[in-house]
Amino acid sequence: MASTFPAVRGRMGETEFFCSVLTYGEVARLVQFVEDVDDWTPDTDPESKSQRRLNTGRVEREMVPYLLGVTDHFYSALTVEVRPALLGEGDVAVPFVETGPAIPGGMSVGQVVLDGTETLYALDGQHRLKSIQLAIRQRPDMAREQIAVIMVPFRSQRRSQLLFSDLNRYAKSPSKSISLLFSHRDPIVTLAKALVEKVDLLNGRVEFESTSLSKHTPSLITLSTLYEMTRSLLRGRTHDEIDSSGELERQAAIWAAMVDSIAPWRQVADRTEHPAYLRGKYLAMHGVCQQAIGIAVAAAVGDGSETVTLLAPLRSVDWRTTNPEWQGVAVQGRHISNTSTTVRNLAGLISLKLGLAVDPGVAATLVTIIEARGEVAPQELRAMLNGQKAS
Repeated sequence: MASTFPAVRGRMGETEFFCSVLTYGEVARLVQFVEDVDDWTPDTDPESKSQRRLNTGRVEREMVPYLLGVTDHFYSALTVEVRPALLGEGDVAVPFVETGPAIPGGMSVGQVVLDGTETLYALDGQHRLKSIQLAIRQRPDMAREQIAVIMVPFRSQRRSQLLFSDLNRYAKSPSKSISLLFSHRDPIVTLAKALVEKVDLLNGRVEFESTSLSKHTPSLITLSTLYEMTRSLLRGRTHDEIDSSGELERQAAIWAAMVDSIAPWRQVADRTEHPAYLRGKYLAMHGVCQQAIGIAVAAAVGDGSETVTLLAPLRSVDWRTTNPEWQGVAVQGRHISNTSTTVRNLAGLISLKLGLAVDPGVAATLVTIIEARGEVAPQELRAMLNGQKAS
């Protein structure tokens, strides 16, 4: 079926392109996926593909809920390749009819006129396209929304690969800390940023832009780590269940108890030592340990009020990086491991110090690590291999 779209014609480098605006319904109906157009199979040679495969799982988990749940959602333009039914020398892949005078700068206003024999597929934005298709199925009224579409002519598969590479090569996702800083919809982010103002230790000592701390920074923690700790301390509460005022006071009290119990943090709060100096000596000054502390402390304090008493065992913990207890758990030789597995295992070890039960799988890992060091694993840890505390 023939289709006509108002568009502006422009040129970048050697590529002529056409900017238009289509409804969600139009792009969902007209624009396809290159893996379907070219009939990719598990045996298709990667070098013969024009781009990466579609990750439908990510679309369903993250992007569709965004479209359906955020009223002021907004997507950047889709880049769509227009492939004519027959390719030949000199073919014009994107038919364009000028309808007005030229615009200063060499651009032209007109219409892209497709006769229905062309194939349109997303060269950049296939995940956005899929989320639009899935969102419309749940909310048909969204078909009326619009999105910018940039159409480029198909020339060859090699050129399509080059365009895909160029479109993605210099795109760099913002750091998690920056993304959180600019997020105003997530109540956990709001709570974390409120804690920065409420807790003396955090005030002026949070790195808001990077997910790592530079060697000489006066910051104690990154916003991304503070976010993970805040989420842990919420103990599974949903966004709708978070009472921002009451929760702020609760978590501020927990932070006060942690500062009182963790010596390196207390030194920073008292301004007796610089965070950069302490970071070179203590594990608790590193994000991987801070996240683990958040997980263990969340399990310890629950919703009770005796926070200081419950966290008192942390006062006797040797947080020095050279402490042999951390070897194999969070420290490998002289290197601090920064992985989700490290966070989980370290949280288990800290939980053990707080007198808490440890997940049997984590307990098994800790027993293996401890015995690999030639030491005897604590009896209470061995008892937890079966999910029970020692009597």
